[in-house]
Amino acid sequence: MKASRYGIGLRWGMLLAGCGLLMSITACRHEPVPQPQGRWVAPAEEDLTAVHLQLKAQEKQEIEAFVARRGRPLQQSGTGLYYDIYERCPAGAAITRGDAVDLAYTLTSLNGTLLASSETDGLRRWVVGAETGEPGLTELLLRMRRGEKAFAIIPSHLAYGLSGDGGRIPPHATLLYDIEVKGVYVKRK
Repeated sequence: MKASRYGIGLRWGMLLAGCGLLMSITACRHEPVPQPQGRWVAPAEEDLTAVHLQLKAQEKQEIEAFVARRGRPLQQSGTGLYYDIYERCPAGAAITRGDAVDLAYTLTSLNGTLLASSETDGLRRWVVGAETGEPGLTELLLRMRRGEKAFAIIPSHLAYGLSGDGGRIPPHATLLYDIEVKGVYVKRK
């Protein structure tokens, strides 16, 4: 056995290191790790659910106050989407899941901040029911036809949620859409 410069043989050194590691792992399993004071600790799942419900209720109050100030009635779906299809086009092609649509749009936040617009960004092509994007916009489009215009309030849980989109849409944003369906491209079966 070759001695190391610390006077312990290589095998003995590895054995002692392994025992030390095993003892530290076993000790960690039985003793709780103390949390330093003033450091954030993730809340329990029940706490997160309560916070989410509170945020959702607060957002609903803000939307209802906006609707009351606006003075125009909006329909509300079971999911929380508020909408008004203010220009109907019964002869237009109906929109179904999987269709692509071209939209002229203005997108603002509830406080009136312009987030995006087809005037600056061009028409938006949207595949209805695609897994990415706002489920609230899909829900609205499934109620519309080509040539129709609508105004919608999309709560954050039907838009980009608590995280936003990492760019234009801030976290927990309620979105206001004013859209016109310019074209419908039917999905081939």
